[in-house]
Amino acid sequence: KTTIARIMGKILYDAGVIQENKLIEVEKKDLVASYLGQTASKTSEVIEKALGGVLFIDEAYALFDDYENGFGKEAVAVILKEMEDERDNTIVIFAGYKDDMERFLLMNDGLKSRINRYIHFRNYTSQELTEILLSLLRKKKLYITTEALAKCFLAFKKAEMSERFSNGRFVRNMVEKIEYEHAYNTHNTKDTKRQDTITIEDVSDELIQELLTRSM
Repeated sequence: KTTIARIMGKILYDAGVIQENKLIEVEKKDLVASYLGQTASKTSEVIEKALGGVLFIDEAYALFDDYENGFGKEAVAVILKEMEDERDNTIVIFAGYKDDMERFLLMNDGLKSRINRYIHFRNYTSQELTEILLSLLRKKKLYITTEALAKCFLAFKKAEMSERFSNGRFVRNMVEKIEYEHAYNTHNTKDTKRQDTITIEDVSDELIQELLTRSM
């Protein structure tokens, strides 16, 4: 999401829509204060930094408050005012999971009326995730056996069924854990081929289960 937001910012800058090729990335903790009355000024400071560029609010749904006078609502009210005042100067992008973002848009009547462009990112397929895995391993100059790769593929098939599937991040986490297992399993070996190769031994059931549990 952040990568696409940066690309969009560059396109808008080149087109003369915004004055600066900059992206300020924030989340709830950067906007909401701990005490009553502080959120408005904290949010305003963030928006001030983004003026002339792009303000990217990741996991924006976290600002949703079930109670009437929540600090999240206060932050959203400030953002909406600035979106109106700076509509010809600053781009605001809200990002998050689809269902949560739909709930977020109901948080304030002004949100849905001001946000009229939506981009939905589909999940990567298991094949695409496998290609990402192979690409990451190549960068680390590591090979992987067919058996180990097949086990990773099956894990991708299971993970992509989750509504909270983290896509590329799931693969990065998998590679980090596999790399750790591989280092532990090969620290005493003098077999150079084994040192450079991920095998089924490095893709343990426990490793896969931990990854799947976190993604579900």
